[in-house]
Amino acid sequence: MVPSGEERDAIYQEQGGSCMYCGCGLPPHGFEIDRKVPVSRGGADERENLQMVCPACSRRKGNMTDEEFRRRYRLGFSVGAQPPVWPIPQAYFGNIDRELERRESYRSIS
Repeated sequence: MVPSGEERDAIYQEQGGSCMYCGCGLPPHGFEIDRKVPVSRGGADERENLQMVCPACSRRKGNMTDEEFRRRYRLGFSVGAQPPVWPIPQAYFGNIDRELERRESYRSIS
C-alpha cells in the first residue's frame, strides 16, 4: 500500500521535513516512506509503522528493522524517536559499515 497524499504530508510535518535517520532536510516530494518493520519481516502498512527517510538511508537500511538500523549505527532507541537535531553526514554511516566489514573479515581469518 502506498500512503495517501494526506498521510505523506502528515509524516512530513511530524518529522519536520527531515530524514528520520540522518536528519537531512528533504523537499516535500523528495523522500521515501519507510516501514520501521519491513513487510517481509511481518510489518504492516499501519501509520505507526511508517516514517520518512532519505533515499540514501532507505538503501542502507534495506531489510533491517528500525531497531536493528539504530543499533548498528548507534542512533539511540527507536521508541519515541525523532530525527536528529543536526544532520549526520552519510560518511558517518559509511565509516561504521567499513569498520564492521573490517571486523568481520578479521574474524574470518582467525
